[in-house]
Amino acid sequence: MLAGKVLEPVRGQAVAAHSVFTDAARGGVTVLVVPPGRLLTEGLTQSLLDAGRRPVWLRLGTEDRDPATLLLTMVAAVRRRVPGFGVDLLRASAARPGPIFGWDRLYQALGEALAGSFPADAALVIDHADRVDPYGPALELACRHVIAALPEHIPRVVIGHAELPATRLLRPGRAPTALPAHTASWPALRNCGLALPTGQIPQMWPALRGGLGTAPDTGPFPAPGLGPGTGPRLGAGAGPGRWLRRRRATGMLRGSAAVRAALAFARTSLADADVAQAFRGSSSAAVLTSLAQAALARADTGARRALAHILQVGYVAPADQDAVTGPVQGPWFQPLADGWWRLRTVWHGPLVAALGDDARLDPATLRGISVRLLREGAAEIAVPMLIALGDQQLLVEALRPAAAEMIGNGQWSTLGRWLDALPAEIIEAEPALLDAAAHVTWSRGRADLARRWFDARLTTASGADQADLGVITQRQPDIDIDRDSRGLPRPEAGSSRPAGGPSETGVTVPGRLELVVHVLGPLAAAVNGQPVGGWGARQRSLLAYLVLHRAAAPPREVVMEALWPGADPAAARNNLQVAVHGLRRVFRAVTSSAIVVFDRGVYQLAPEMVVSVDLDAFEGHVQAGCRLVDAGCPDEAIVQWEAAMALYRGDFLADGRSDDWAVPAREQLRLTYLDALDQLSVLYLDAGRPAMCALLCRQILERDPCREDAHRRLMRSYSRQGQPHLALLQFRTCADFLARELRVAPAPATARLHEKVRRHEPI
Repeated sequence: MLAGKVLEPVRGQAVAAHSVFTDAARGGVTVLVVPPGRLLTEGLTQSLLDAGRRPVWLRLGTEDRDPATLLLTMVAAVRRRVPGFGVDLLRASAARPGPIFGWDRLYQALGEALAGSFPADAALVIDHADRVDPYGPALELACRHVIAALPEHIPRVVIGHAELPATRLLRPGRAPTALPAHTASWPALRNCGLALPTGQIPQMWPALRGGLGTAPDTGPFPAPGLGPGTGPRLGAGAGPGRWLRRRRATGMLRGSAAVRAALAFARTSLADADVAQAFRGSSSAAVLTSLAQAALARADTGARRALAHILQVGYVAPADQDAVTGPVQGPWFQPLADGWWRLRTVWHGPLVAALGDDARLDPATLRGISVRLLREGAAEIAVPMLIALGDQQLLVEALRPAAAEMIGNGQWSTLGRWLDALPAEIIEAEPALLDAAAHVTWSRGRADLARRWFDARLTTASGADQADLGVITQRQPDIDIDRDSRGLPRPEAGSSRPAGGPSETGVTVPGRLELVVHVLGPLAAAVNGQPVGGWGARQRSLLAYLVLHRAAAPPREVVMEALWPGADPAAARNNLQVAVHGLRRVFRAVTSSAIVVFDRGVYQLAPEMVVSVDLDAFEGHVQAGCRLVDAGCPDEAIVQWEAAMALYRGDFLADGRSDDWAVPAREQLRLTYLDALDQLSVLYLDAGRPAMCALLCRQILERDPCREDAHRRLMRSYSRQGQPHLALLQFRTCADFLARELRVAPAPATARLHEKVRRHEPI
């Protein structure tokens, strides 16, 4: 793990100060949901230090969606203030890993340990909380058992750029502060309570004179929210167009601390004409992009490529701080404790655009970055890069020394995702990976494959491995013993648990009935983590219908017509009763509680039961991704769409009957999935990740080979990876499909792209 993840920002410049931070430093729980750049978190450090509080800071990443990784991150952050913290906790986690024995007890123990040893003068800050899957278990565990366990006088601040449903468990003393992504006007910002005070605006205007216009205070078009004498005015000779530009710039300055910090930097580093030109942009992202282009124009290729390296990692270690103070220095770097720096999230997109082709690193350079990260212990960043590169050999070398430790830490979910990128024959040839894959596969319910891999590991072991094998052979029976002691059924050979949710992570809440249902792909369900199986087609269709229509609770007759359209009412009623009886019988195998109830002519799921459906999470991630793209936050949008893609195991009810009621939903979700793949591939290409873009484009074309824009994007991806021959071949594939299926020729844009590739022009 990079040390920068648990380092607090240093005291910042004046533009970072804000009253919301002052309020947060007084104690209790504060939840801030704000778009990137709206606030600068060094202002929170300043407020906490002014209140006599030293922050314990966690800056989360997508890797922290694994409850084990989040637990390790929390322990590492607390150890900066409490050396040796969590030793017994980690030992208990290794002895009884969370993926099998459940995470609640470990997070409860973490909360109790933290409540007993957390310094009285400290504060807990969880930054970038939205990087963790908002519908997954990790953040909920932290909120339920850790944040809530600290005394009320301890300030606890949770910050994210997108919705944080798990924070509802905290019942914060101050309501969560959410800022609309598109807000730019002063009244809306003032109502949110997170805008810059009016009096601070005028001092920022001098650098903009000439570009946006200045005039005596008697002009007819006052800047919004500014009284006489407090800011620039347009004279009688100025038109409303210039006033609108100044109004828009005023809104940006008031609404974004990042824009204010950028202007403060630009006033001392750039020409006034460049600053004025930048603030003619129509959005904060456009302004930041223009300022970045002007600031980086004087940097040579080497410096620009160094900045591209930092964009891949996000942090700068003290040994590399020359990159921060050299020709690419700018407001995009945030100074952290211990001499570290990080790249501000809001600047990622503008810097990629400003660097242009220099932001696209070749595979050899990316491999070099990955190797260095592995040496520094940052596998959570390096391994996804290797997977995107498709470098299986280096991936094996990275996982071989890390697999055993990750199994001991309980990071089975993360390790499983990484191992999924390797074919079975490579895993079976590597003893360390075979052992890890056997544990992960067992936790997923694939007992047959797990036993085969356990046996293979035992058979191929050398004498030097016997000590380790004692642990391996012991852990498998321990899993069975624990299942028996809790009354859980052992996995049957060939069974498969639904991916994600309580069944994979072991997260359950005592005394609460939880039903997890997966309708994307083959139907799967689990009750309090116990997989449900053995049902027929009627039971599957009925459960899916009741789950998806649980809010409306349709009458019995509506259900009958949906599942057996046009059937005789008496026959349809009999079919429904048989299906309900069968469904109840299936659920009785895992719980004595009623799952399907009948009340006043309505069959429905038990009202007191908590129901989680992968479709709801999928749609939530897609919608959040769209909002973040509109707000100019591509990195956060990528996180949301990646989470949505992980949930889409297949088409809606892929193994069910061809029920008429399911057909429209299946087709609509299929189109939503393709559109999400399309949007994510665009972001990957813009972010300089052509290998990932190519992977998604191929998935799109497998389902819809006539999407010409996906063909063009795939051609660009191949070209940027140094594979123009594949780009030319893709053009022929595109032309063949269009001629055969639609009887049309490729569009002019596709033909022009083909010519540029053929001439080896930059793409």
